[in-house]
Amino acid sequence: MNQRWLALLAFAAGFAQATGPDDYAIVMPIATPGDSAAWRIELPLDVYAWSQDEALRDVAVFDADGRAVPLAEWTPSTTTPSGGRQARILPLALPTQGTAARDDLRLLVERDGEGRLRLGTTRETPASAPTRAWLLDVEAFADGIDRLRLEWTEPHDGVFARFAIDASDDLQGWRTLRADAAIALLQQADARIERRTIALDGQRARYLRLRRLDDGPVLEDLAVDVERLARNTKQREPLQWQAAEIIVKDATNAAFDYRLPARLSIEALRVELVGDNSAAELALSAHLGTHDGRPLREPLLRLTAYRLRTGDDVIDQGDIALARSRRLDQLHLASTRPLAAAPKLQVGWRPPSLVFLAEGRAPYVLAAGHAEARREAASLATPLAVLRARFGNDWQPPLATPGAAREAAGQAALTPPPPPTSWRSGLLWGVLIAGAVLVAGIALSLLRGQR
Repeated sequence: MNQRWLALLAFAAGFAQATGPDDYAIVMPIATPGDSAAWRIELPLDVYAWSQDEALRDVAVFDADGRAVPLAEWTPSTTTPSGGRQARILPLALPTQGTAARDDLRLLVERDGEGRLRLGTTRETPASAPTRAWLLDVEAFADGIDRLRLEWTEPHDGVFARFAIDASDDLQGWRTLRADAAIALLQQADARIERRTIALDGQRARYLRLRRLDDGPVLEDLAVDVERLARNTKQREPLQWQAAEIIVKDATNAAFDYRLPARLSIEALRVELVGDNSAAELALSAHLGTHDGRPLREPLLRLTAYRLRTGDDVIDQGDIALARSRRLDQLHLASTRPLAAAPKLQVGWRPPSLVFLAEGRAPYVLAAGHAEARREAASLATPLAVLRARFGNDWQPPLATPGAAREAAGQAALTPPPPPTSWRSGLLWGVLIAGAVLVAGIALSLLRGQR
């Protein structure tokens, strides 16, 4: 009977959850200066280093009496949603600067019956003069332009062109949006480098002027796709960038392992080749551990990385977005050919902000890291809506500052308890053993009777 009660106690202990901040791996004080009903806190890197849950549910806030307070992910105020759109515009070719500067040449820009721009001059531009400037009517994108994508029919290779982008609202005063933007279409061995877009980051203008800065080959039948990206209704914090540390590279310099300081929610990557005018086909995968001494990896993406230099200008493949956010702490990068040196790798992550109600007594502490404890997300939509109605739609909880982390239960909090012994299985084994003893006793009695 005593063993049965011990088994029941072990069974109950296996389902016990953390009851206070000292049951977690680390705790850190929270400074809440002033008086507020709710506070917002941005999670520091230490939380990611100790948290075991993909959704950070093993993070909690406690008051001075050790009681957990309502905690949820902070959702910023929303903006008016807008859908993305795209339009292809055939730019109006302008005479070269030398021709347009002649005293006996005047330009006339007017609209035709369909509202498109039309260029007229008092003299014809010499046919031999290549076009180095174009005019675009982008009045339809009054709410801003995020990027331009250049398309052409010829050439199909060997393109490295540089453009300046100017904006105007009256075709007289011009302001520069991009002083030097590069596009490329190159084939190098098995690597194809293609970059056709020029970012404008929501700039607004009625007219745009493209000016070719280099003397490269003419881009035949040039067309421009003007794009306005869809806007998320939630305002998001900008990405933070963290450098990854290289820990292993193979003898051929074609595979590399990287480590991050914590398991971060990765949304984007930056891969920088070492050495100018180089390109490589790369495969990125997540390191998930080992099995039977062999590494377990999950493929994430394949990309063509490049680094090209012309004068003081450097062009590369830019930031690379992942299909979905992943919490990872080790990455593996493999190249189809040996590289001169290990590429530099950075990851873009966006630490979430949490909001908690100032329930109970201050000071408050933040606790993180537990093998089993998982908090339920509190529904704070109603109290936050009440506070916005009181202080205005632009109100947001004041920022609370976490202090230095101290180790509480440490690694012990991350170790799950041993599985409890089921009293049913113990009882079954007891019955089996008792039955075996009973059968043996009966057999001995029969043998003695025969004698």
